[in-house]
Amino acid sequence: MNAGYSSTVDCERYEHAHERGGGTITTLVGAGGLRTFDVQLNNLGTVTLNQPLTLSHTSAAHTNSGTIDASAADFALTQSGTNPSFTNTGTVTIGAGHFWTINGGTLNQNAGSIGGAGTLSLSNMTASFATTSATRRRRW
Repeated sequence: MNAGYSSTVDCERYEHAHERGGGTITTLVGAGGLRTFDVQLNNLGTVTLNQPLTLSHTSAAHTNSGTIDASAADFALTQSGTNPSFTNTGTVTIGAGHFWTINGGTLNQNAGSIGGAGTLSLSNMTASFATTSATRRRRW
């Protein structure tokens, strides 16, 4: 999305996959403005944020098994309605000086990773971190 005005993608379900010709969504800076996805996201590809993005859709069960790269911009997830959730089994990277802000609903961190030098900010929600560490120390 590249615009000098606010841009919104609005649909019931947005399935984004590598199998569909590359599978990349990029929020471009353009001349500024807000970037909003009013969708239930099922990301199997790559979402790159170069401009802040808000993801919101009432009663959505969002999933990420691909990559969300918020190294260069903030990512806001606003969850409302009946049993809204975001399940991550992929990779979410939050860049230094940037935020992934989640307000409402549930975050299920079942596998994959949330990393980077940025900040994960959780508000008025439930979080489940079931990811196991890939690094193990061995004693001899």
